[in-house]
Amino acid sequence: MRPVPIALTLVVAGLCTVGFLKLTAPKAKAKTQFTLSTAVMGAVRKTVSATGTLEPWSTVDVKSKAGGRVDLLAVDVGSRVKKGDIIARIDPTDSLLTYNQARASTQSAEAKEVQSTETYGMTVSQDSIAVQQARANLDASKSSLAQARARLDTAQSENEAQPALTQAAIGQAKAGFDAATQARNKLTATQTQDRAAAQSAYDQAIANDKNAQVNLVRQRTLLAKGFVSQSTVDSADANAGVTKATVNASESKLNTLDAQQRAERDSADANVAQALAGYRSAQANSIAIATKQHSLAEYRGAYLQAVAAVDTAQAQLANAIASQRNGPIRKQDIASSAADVASARALLANAKATLDQTVVTAPSEGVVLTKYVEQGTIITSGLSLNSTGTSIVTVGDVSRMYVDVPVDETDIAAIHLGEKVDIAFDAFSDRNFKGTVTKVNPQGVVESNVTTVHVRVEVDNHEPGFSDLKPQMNATCEFIEKEATNVVTVPSEAIRSGDGGSYVEIGHGGTPVGASSSQPAPPAGSGPPATGGGKFVDIKLEHRPIKVGIVGSETTSVVAGLSAGEIVVVSSSTPAAEDDAPKAAFATGPGGPPPGGKK
Repeated sequence: MRPVPIALTLVVAGLCTVGFLKLTAPKAKAKTQFTLSTAVMGAVRKTVSATGTLEPWSTVDVKSKAGGRVDLLAVDVGSRVKKGDIIARIDPTDSLLTYNQARASTQSAEAKEVQSTETYGMTVSQDSIAVQQARANLDASKSSLAQARARLDTAQSENEAQPALTQAAIGQAKAGFDAATQARNKLTATQTQDRAAAQSAYDQAIANDKNAQVNLVRQRTLLAKGFVSQSTVDSADANAGVTKATVNASESKLNTLDAQQRAERDSADANVAQALAGYRSAQANSIAIATKQHSLAEYRGAYLQAVAAVDTAQAQLANAIASQRNGPIRKQDIASSAADVASARALLANAKATLDQTVVTAPSEGVVLTKYVEQGTIITSGLSLNSTGTSIVTVGDVSRMYVDVPVDETDIAAIHLGEKVDIAFDAFSDRNFKGTVTKVNPQGVVESNVTTVHVRVEVDNHEPGFSDLKPQMNATCEFIEKEATNVVTVPSEAIRSGDGGSYVEIGHGGTPVGASSSQPAPPAGSGPPATGGGKFVDIKLEHRPIKVGIVGSETTSVVAGLSAGEIVVVSSSTPAAEDDAPKAAFATGPGGPPPGGKK
């Protein structure tokens, strides 16, 4: 080994000595460094931030009531459709068959309802007529019964009185015969006398006429001689005429007397014969007693028949009334038929709706978000009992959209309907959108032991760039709980709290950290601007009570105690001081000397 030069050895020793002295020398105490800011006039907001996803205002999972093969699929994902636009056509064969069957069933049910209604009307009418007829028959039967009873009573009375009546009739007829015989015998004697009287009157009339004629001749003679007057002659002439007429009347009576007497004899003979016949008839009518007895039996039988007829008529009336009371029961047939018609019409309407659904149309305006089937696919009906049906497409209404935001339960109290919201989308970080709270769910959701409440924030669709937004984009919502403009604001970190309330520390003077000692200090009451960086030392502090307004996430408004332009302390820190004890000059391990001081 070569010997180390003495000079080099001395240099190294000297350097070590200097380093040792420097390391073991006591250090000066570090100064407190302050971060300052300037109170300015500005705006402040108190917000709640949450993230969510963008959703269409409404989504419709389009299905078809009709099942079958998709003959046409007219849209694709992203297609814009209007209400009524054709989305797909389904093979209508099965649906048309079902519709025709339902229509035939409906027509049959309607015909049955008409038939039931007409049958009911006819039955009611017939029942009413039957009741009226039964009542009329009952009244007639009662009338016949009364008549039969009257005839029976009469027959009974006649039967009881007939023997006496028969004997009385025989006696009366015998008396009549005897009287007629006596009258005939008397007539013979009377006629002989009448003839003699008539002959005598005739003879007397002739004699009187002769005397009147003789007297007339004599009076005329005496008149001619003038012994009597003309009136005497006239009187004699009148008397002669009277006697002549008397002769004629007497002669006529005498001549007609035979015919008259013969007629009287014939009449008397007829009376005798009639009386004899009446007498014999009265004798023969003694059989009427037995006849009356037979009549009484007949009338009694007729009466019993009339009683039976009344009973029958009463039973018929009761049956007719009972049948009429069954009308409401038979009316249920109409209700049943009407129910069948309603059921058939419902099935027909459903079949018609299903048939119409073979042409699937857009239920509303929107964009096709998802397509589930391809043309030619066989789908099931949405009305199937064992299936929910096959979705064809999903149509979303993107003319309005909202952000579904799960808000932590600790912040939900700050969310209100109608509250304004700032929205930022990850896809468009350079754009800001406005929104409004339109719904706050009434129930929270627990996910991973964290309770959130879903809030709906509608995006203002008048904002520029709204049409560029897509459903399911991620968005951050700033719910503006409170907001104020043109107020004194400071960083929220500058606000202190104590027993006396809120306060700030006003900074006066100071020197930027790292500045030379020859650099002049800023005047008292001044400091760096609010946007300035760096730290300051040698700051004189002033305790200033204030009244705090809105506490925002970054800044807070001060409503009293502070003016714009004043310097406030945001934060302070003191660098770690090095230990005063001497340090070993060298470390004993590999890697060189240790760093100088604690961190």
